[in-house]
Order: sequence, then structure tokens, then C-alpha cells
Amino acid sequence: LMTYMPEVFLLAFFLSESPGTNPQLRHTPQLRQPSWILGARKIFDGLDGTARFNLPLKKNPSLPMTTDLVDVTIDGKAMKVSGSQPFLAFMSENQDFEISDGCANLPSVDCDRGCRTRLARENRNPWQRAVEPSCPYSFGNQVRAWYASTALTSYSEQIRPALKSIVKSMGTGPFGSGLWWGDSQVFALVMLIAHTATAQTWGKGADLPLDYYIYSAFTENPGNQCF
Repeated sequence: LMTYMPEVFLLAFFLSESPGTNPQLRHTPQLRQPSWILGARKIFDGLDGTARFNLPLKKNPSLPMTTDLVDVTIDGKAMKVSGSQPFLAFMSENQDFEISDGCANLPSVDCDRGCRTRLARENRNPWQRAVEPSCPYSFGNQVRAWYASTALTSYSEQIRPALKSIVKSMGTGPFGSGLWWGDSQVFALVMLIAHTATAQTWGKGADLPLDYYIYSAFTENPGNQCF
């Protein structure tokens, strides 16, 4: 996705606090999360979210460069920012759950990482449905991750007016169920519950619809949303 949105791509490198560039040590450049990037544009076409039908990377000749500008105020300073595609990056809390030692009151999964991942891709890994509060990848922690990243009150008062001016809805695919191998049905409930609470933080009358996109073959963990 970052390749198609150059502002996001560049900021991931220049705002990264990674100590190095070794992927084996998780030192690859990356944005700290959650991160809002206002004014980002999808400059290139060809990405539709699936693993089947992506087209070659091509510049979008009809991309608006000035007609999409809106007036915003950030920390008392007025400026113009593209209002077309604000970008929010954040993670669920189930990264690498399949190689963990499990959690209390969860059935054991006595096989290697490959086996656990294959089970998860078919929603047959019981660790995908952890609910114990003490478990780091439990249902409640996933609700917290969504809420903490999308609630307006999570961010500085200086930038809230800009966010309210630009952000009119949120769109997502299988949050938590891509490369982290979560159960997309469970995470659909996570988003529904968390976003219901999130929308209230954006102020009275400030509806914040959530657009949920379903893919038959998402680019990560293809087919999981079909179960």
C-alpha cells in the first residue's frame, strides 16, 4: 500500500525510529503507530487489495492536486491540506500469537509454527478466540487496540480540529486477519464494538461511518473472509 501512497512511503523512512535496517532484528524502517497522515494521496493505480487482479503500477493522470484541498487549523495555524484520503496506520495486538506459548485456559496446539499458521488460516486455531484479559492477544485487547487508535480523544487537542475537518469515515479490510492470521469473523465483531464507542468521541452529530470491505482473496491471508 505504501508504494501507491508516496507520502506514506517516505514518512515511514524519515520518521522511523528504527535503530537499524536488519529485518531479522525487526529493525526495518517503520512508522510508530498509531499514525495519522493527513494529505496523503493514492498517486498510483493498480492496487485493489486482492492477491489476484493487481495491475501494473501506473500514475493516476486524473488525480486532483488542488481541487481536493480543504482549510484546516493545526495548533492555531491555518493551512490547506488534501482531504481526499487521510491515512491511519495501527496494528492489532495478535502479532506472532501462533509462535507464542499460548495463554491460560486455552487448549494446547501441539505442532510447529507452520501447522499453527495453517490452522489459523482456516479459523481452526483455538488461540484465535482467546478471551482471558491476561492474554495479550485476547478479544478485549483487540477492541482496545482499535478504540485507542481511532478515538479522537486519543490525540492532542491541537490536531483534533484538523482531523474533524478531514476525516468523514473510515474504511478497512480484514483488520487483524491478514498477516497476523486472526479470525476475520472475530475481528469483525472487534471492529463493530470498538468503532461504536469510537464514533462517540468525535463529537455530537459527527457521524463516523465504518466501511468494511470484503475480499475473496485479500493480498494477505487470502480467502479468510469467505468463511
